[in-house]
Amino acid sequence: MFEVRNQQEIDKEILGSILAQKEEKTTKLKLENEKLLKIFEETKDLKSKARSKAIQKKIEKLERKSKQVEIAVNKSLAPVTQAEESESISINGELKLNKEFWGKLLDHQKAALEWLWEIHKKNAGGVLGDEMGLGKTIEIISLLESLRLTSLIEGPTLILAPATIIHQWKNEFSNWAPNFQVYLYDSQRSKILKEIFNNCGILITTYEILHTEGPALLKKKWFYVVLDEGHKIKNPNAAVTQIIKKIMSSHRLLLTGTPIQNSLHELWSIFDFAFPGLLGSLEVFDREIAAPINKAGYSNSDHLQVELGYQCALQLREMISPYFLRRTKKEIDIGIPEQEEKLLFCELTVDQWEIYINYIEKFWNSVTEVNKGVTFRCIKDLRLICNHPDLLKNSVIKVIGEEKNYSSGKLEVMKQLIEIWGDEGHSIVIFSQFKKMLNISEEVLRSAGIKFGRIDGNINIDDRLPIIQKFNSGEITALLMTTKVGGFGINLPKASRVLILDPDWNPMNDSQAKERALRIGQSNKVLIYRFITKHTIEEKIYNRQVFKTFLANKILLCPDQRSFFKNNELRELFSIPPKPEDLNTVESCNLPQKRKRENIILKSLLDSEGIKTYNEQKAIGGVECAGYREINRMKTHAYELAQIAKNNLINSIRNNQTADNRRLFEIQYRDIKIGNGKARDIIAKKRKAIVKDTTEKPRVEESIVNDLHEFFIQKGGKAQSNEIIEHISKELCPFDNMLVKEVLHQLAKRKNGLWVLRNEFITE
Repeated sequence: MFEVRNQQEIDKEILGSILAQKEEKTTKLKLENEKLLKIFEETKDLKSKARSKAIQKKIEKLERKSKQVEIAVNKSLAPVTQAEESESISINGELKLNKEFWGKLLDHQKAALEWLWEIHKKNAGGVLGDEMGLGKTIEIISLLESLRLTSLIEGPTLILAPATIIHQWKNEFSNWAPNFQVYLYDSQRSKILKEIFNNCGILITTYEILHTEGPALLKKKWFYVVLDEGHKIKNPNAAVTQIIKKIMSSHRLLLTGTPIQNSLHELWSIFDFAFPGLLGSLEVFDREIAAPINKAGYSNSDHLQVELGYQCALQLREMISPYFLRRTKKEIDIGIPEQEEKLLFCELTVDQWEIYINYIEKFWNSVTEVNKGVTFRCIKDLRLICNHPDLLKNSVIKVIGEEKNYSSGKLEVMKQLIEIWGDEGHSIVIFSQFKKMLNISEEVLRSAGIKFGRIDGNINIDDRLPIIQKFNSGEITALLMTTKVGGFGINLPKASRVLILDPDWNPMNDSQAKERALRIGQSNKVLIYRFITKHTIEEKIYNRQVFKTFLANKILLCPDQRSFFKNNELRELFSIPPKPEDLNTVESCNLPQKRKRENIILKSLLDSEGIKTYNEQKAIGGVECAGYREINRMKTHAYELAQIAKNNLINSIRNNQTADNRRLFEIQYRDIKIGNGKARDIIAKKRKAIVKDTTEKPRVEESIVNDLHEFFIQKGGKAQSNEIIEHISKELCPFDNMLVKEVLHQLAKRKNGLWVLRNEFITE
């Protein structure tokens, strides 16, 4: 906390000497001794008169100025100039920002800045989860620039990002906030670190460099730590995750367009960085929150499990919502044209089908002991066959077939589309998981006379930007990319057609790739085509994608969703697909040369089941976010169980000691009434008058216990089974049957064909 110095303690000559020495390092630092002394004098005088809120606000303002001067003297931070002051506007009467900067921000970016400011004031961390393409980078820069203009910068900022976008970050700072001294952590690292801490600068580096330079970056405390593409720390046990969570900082922000990719563990991990302790320990979170949500998505889940999953999802959203901001392109009108996504279910050719089944029979069915290595190898090889048999190793081909020129259903379809797109002048982006498939795609583009570029893991980062610029300028018509490379920091607003040749287990990798064409500045309607080979492992991968997307949406969009996918056994991945009907099923897609229109090929390309418009709600069973009309007591019970789960999570927060070396946040929660629901405890509370009068609805178990207990008392402590059944059917709803049996066995015991109330429950 800032302390006001006694005026007598300030030596004008010493202060003047300090300012003179600092003038050589920063020409912008021009403060007169009298002005500095005046600030301290005013603050000191007001301290004794601080009885009104107006005076208190003035003191706080003067303290901030004095703090900024102190930092400027000691750390060479250039103070805000009078020109900058005059060109700034006040946001909500607190934060300042350049008028021109503010005017360039879109409405949703202005809202994000205000949200980030609220997070900052709370000394809390946050997750900025806006969908890709909405300008998260600019939103962060606007916050830092606002803090600078408001004289609230208290130290350096560390930004971690994938290698492909660190230069993009630096360029954006140059464009939007040029007064910051921004460094890339490359050569002369010890010198750079010293300058950064002296200048309250910005350090931008990669997650990979953190592995080697972690100790140096962990030594000092940072003002802000920002993780771009923050899902890099989705694995809580990964080395990079553990290093990052040890970085000392006053504030933490995490940026990701995909906060959940595979499981709720990932959501826990990113919040464990941004707000350590918010979601408790991983073990308790998994047991109390994640497990019920996951079970609610199974096709064989009962009504209670569905409702419990829904309630747990609501509790989770309630806990993270103050520290989580997410907007999608559907919610925000930023001028991006409409996109349409289509699934193209391609047939295997006959020789492709023969290779596929031969592989399963000779490599998978002959396996005596299943292990991860064998499974992953078989999955990968089958995926290669779905693309093109030529992608397999020669050693594998020799075992399952003969060396010849094989055909591929996907390849024939791609040739047709590329020909049409080229004639119509579209800019094309083609993604694949496999570099060899991109090699084959190159031949298709060459045959069509289309100029193209290519970016994969073998292309140096510095060489990628010129290729992207050629594509966006129209110098080349097509761009080939591996899916994961296409997922980070690459903007392709020129694209009008996107082709994803093969699905990834992780739907977010595919999503990140296609989103590169759906950015601010896009003026073309974008059509996205995804190839799926029918009745093969690819279709099963796609089904898994939909389940993962459902899981993410349950937390981020609409908790009241239910999936209708069953848990497939591992061997179901390797089932034999049906044999294609024709010798070459793709011959029917060959179009007359004069057919150029895209809708024609979409009609004749495959059969009626071959092409489907992507619709997530249909994919998960046609269930919309309409809510399940369950029995009120069942809903109440599920709500109470979810509250218990939340309470257990909160208790784990209080007991969690895993964040000793990290910044901790104080969390306030309202008290939650809980109970274990056992008849003995309920009756005991009732008899001892422990339970206080309340307007809350009683717990479901409590209602059943009290109802049956009163029934037994009226019957003299004994009742026949048919009497109990008749009473239940009149007084209790059908859902209660799930609980009655357990409660009945606690309250009574069978004796001579009757249910007899246990002695401890007989009222005196």
